[in-house]
Order: sequence, then C-alpha cells, then structure tokens
Amino acid sequence: MADEYRYGMRLRGFAPLTFPPFGFVRREDDPSGKYWDILVYDVKLTDKVIDGYELDYLPTQEQRIDEIAVKLDKIYEDMDPYNYRDADGSVEQAKGILKEDPYTVIEELIGWIEEIMP
Repeated sequence: MADEYRYGMRLRGFAPLTFPPFGFVRREDDPSGKYWDILVYDVKLTDKVIDGYELDYLPTQEQRIDEIAVKLDKIYEDMDPYNYRDADGSVEQAKGILKEDPYTVIEELIGWIEEIMP
C-alpha cells in the first residue's frame, strides 16, 4: 500500500475548490470533532499548499518517527563535519534508535548542543 498523508480541514468543510485536488484520495469524517473533515492524499503536500488551504498535517506515528529520524540524521551530519560516525550511521539506524530509546537520543542531542553552545 502506498503512503497516505492526512490533513485536517480547520476552517471549512469539504466542497469544490476548498481543497487541493492533486494527489487527493478520499475524504474522511473526523472522529475527534476537531476538524470539519480529514483529507487523505497519496502525496505529501508542501507547506505553502497546507497554509494556502488552511489545513493541518496529521502525520501517523510512523511518519513522525521517519521525519524525526531524517532531522536527527541531518543534525548528526552537521555536528560531525568530518564524518567520524560509524559507517552504518544512517537514517535507518536513527529510526531504530529513536523507536527503541527516544529519551537517550534526546539526552545525547542536548549534550551535543551544550558542548557547542558558547
């Protein structure tokens, strides 16, 4: 199954011209009642489109972990300009560590930030 991305309609309900048509898969009811409707897409919308249509991105837990892992990998890369990390240091490794022990990762990041901050 292809990835699906969900967006909450904050200010209005589902009707013609109230949502971006490209990549649209379906509309769902919001069981929480927070949004008028939930829109499901097979592509991730850009921040500009999300803002333009006044939507909220509603990532799944797996999507959040993936996004955080990519950011962590970028932080590792930026903090290690000479690439001293292990050969297998990668986004997949970061995702695995984050899933298993997120608090250790956060503590390590805080330690690195404290080391480089004046």
